Amino acid sequence: MSCIRFALILGILAAIVPAQVAYVVEQGSGQAAAKYLPSAGYPNTADSARGSLDLPEFGNLPPAAISNAGAPVGGACIDQHTRAVYSCNGFTVQREAHPLYNVPGLTTSVGLGVYFPSNTITGMAVDSDGGVLYCVDDHFLIAFDKNTMAPLHAADYLYWLDQGDHLSGIGWESSTDTLWGCASNGEIYNFDTSGDPIGSQPRSTVSSAGTLSGCAVNTSNGLNSQLMPPCSFQVVGYHIMVTDGINIYDAFSNGNGPLPANGNGTAHGLAYSSDGQLIPASSPCPLNGGAVGNPSNGGGFASIRTDAVPTSGNPFGLELTAGPINHQCSLLFDYCPIQNGGVALPTGDAMYIWPLSLSVVIVPLMTDGFGQASLTLPPALTGVAPAGFQFSYQWYFPDVSNPTLYGCFSDAMTVTWGLR
Repeated sequence: MSCIRFALILGILAAIVPAQVAYVVEQGSGQAAAKYLPSAGYPNTADSARGSLDLPEFGNLPPAAISNAGAPVGGACIDQHTRAVYSCNGFTVQREAHPLYNVPGLTTSVGLGVYFPSNTITGMAVDSDGGVLYCVDDHFLIAFDKNTMAPLHAADYLYWLDQGDHLSGIGWESSTDTLWGCASNGEIYNFDTSGDPIGSQPRSTVSSAGTLSGCAVNTSNGLNSQLMPPCSFQVVGYHIMVTDGINIYDAFSNGNGPLPANGNGTAHGLAYSSDGQLIPASSPCPLNGGAVGNPSNGGGFASIRTDAVPTSGNPFGLELTAGPINHQCSLLFDYCPIQNGGVALPTGDAMYIWPLSLSVVIVPLMTDGFGQASLTLPPALTGVAPAGFQFSYQWYFPDVSNPTLYGCFSDAMTVTWGLR
């Protein structure tokens, strides 16, 4: 496909807003419960259609350490560039591959709690571009090399915190190169990489159902991000997010209300990633034979994914699997998916991208000998899309065994650009 067509896609779709996925990392379960933030695909939020992330390396850690600090121990963050998930039980930091992507050779386990006076970690954040993993206990900050896990300097004492305030989570804001933190009592702070406060503290106070135990930054809706188009009815907010393991809260708008965390209530860590939001729409297709999908079982579910996290400057592909073999197909883009369940089709599929929309972009492609197809968006184009750039897409292929009626549709997906 030519760069002209890529530019056409980005030019037509360049005006939307925030979304994507918040993860609460559950102590003792080896799972990260996933929550879709409000988007054009899910205006009022939803539990992830994929379910929880399986984090087997984190699951192999001993139970959460007994806190030597005044805050719940543990933490989590996601490196959107390398697709690595960092999780912690309060002492040992575990790095492993994000299970939605193919990321070999990332497994690392290091006891970083030893570097803190309390021998305890209560929160983590990662600066993907700067190559830094930040960890805190309740009153100290240390920067580590995210690759080697070696400390970059001695612990910085957060002198401006009251002794009764205990940091229980931090998040990295890539649009400002600063850190945000939450205390177990609900207070929200903003400070630089040396641990010095930015402005008067606290910046906000969150009313929660329990003790705050995690903080994360939604990188899709920060400084200079896009605004939503008229077709999206999503709730705006959830930029700085915190959790008490039960709910996820907007740190600056209690009016937005809590989002149930869809976990077991034990989460001591909150992470954000610009992973695509899956909208189930596909059924075994066709109904009258096996020419499309998996011919051995009379048709298969066509599935989709992005092969990397959609962030600014990060090349990634939009992939189709279980399609027809060596067959024409089309990739349909638009600002927003069709609301209220899409258009139900006789095949059992749902159409979420209206092909006659004035803003639709349709890209003709071919599947390979395994029924797979992919459209890769290169960094030359993903780099010009600002945070908040959002679109929805769906694959379509003609049903060769019933060509006079309908073709088959894959699941749909809403994607929102974040900053790394």
